[in-house]
Amino acid sequence: ADVVACCQSPTNYQINQTIYTATSGIWSPSGNPFGNIESINVNGAIVVPNGVTLTINNMAMNFSTLGKIVVQKGGRLNLNATTLDGLCGSMWLGIQVEGNGGSQIPSPVPAGYQYPGRVYTNTNTIIRNAVVGITNTILGDLSISSIQQSLLNYQEPLPTEGGNLSSWILANYLWTTDATTKAGGVVNVQNTSFINCFQGINLSWRGHKLNRIENSRFDVLGDALPYPFTDPSVSTMTNKAEAGVVLMGTSIAELGTAWALTSIKTCTFIAYRFGIRSNFINSLT
Repeated sequence: ADVVACCQSPTNYQINQTIYTATSGIWSPSGNPFGNIESINVNGAIVVPNGVTLTINNMAMNFSTLGKIVVQKGGRLNLNATTLDGLCGSMWLGIQVEGNGGSQIPSPVPAGYQYPGRVYTNTNTIIRNAVVGITNTILGDLSISSIQQSLLNYQEPLPTEGGNLSSWILANYLWTTDATTKAGGVVNVQNTSFINCFQGINLSWRGHKLNRIENSRFDVLGDALPYPFTDPSVSTMTNKAEAGVVLMGTSIAELGTAWALTSIKTCTFIAYRFGIRSNFINSLT
């Protein structure tokens, strides 16, 4: 309750609205829409819409339990030497990148066609304490409060039953028509650290030839993830990081849009339950 109250306080937020729609530009400590400041506190969703390229350099972005970044189709987000973290000892929701789902690119490409959203991270960017650091789809109404409720109801499966905590928490948001039809956003990650994220990167349903996961680190520090995983009411079985990278393909072949997955090069995985976890992936380099 103290965590929620802290993050709901209206003070000290540069962005304190349900949706903040970004415009093209460069944010840095020497100039951004909020003044010459290095640290920005966010209580809501930053949306990068179609036609907008937002570059954030050398900044600290701190998110409440309502915080996330959504890169819509046709938008692009560049993160360089920037740290994204939760506020008040809590997780935040991470970066969601919208794609075109299972739809094929029309030929010829019509005027106004929206290509997948894109996120590029580099130059020692850090993504810390996110539920899912970056995913290539939209996770709808996923919230910290819904995760907390799922954790309260969690029952550890028997070894013969399989299953995992990711399925328990994310199934209602990832295994949906909305998530599959908006999958396929571009996730290009280089020289980036994912620290204490429940999942570092989740690429589901459709890959993209521009995806990259290179020279990056996936690390868990300490004994447990932040709130809601450390809520005293939930089981200690649910407070661990699940996976550095999750890859979910599809058993349905799409003509002209076969799963194209990045190679994963020179990455380090420390203390996650799974370094890389994949389903329905034919090959991995």
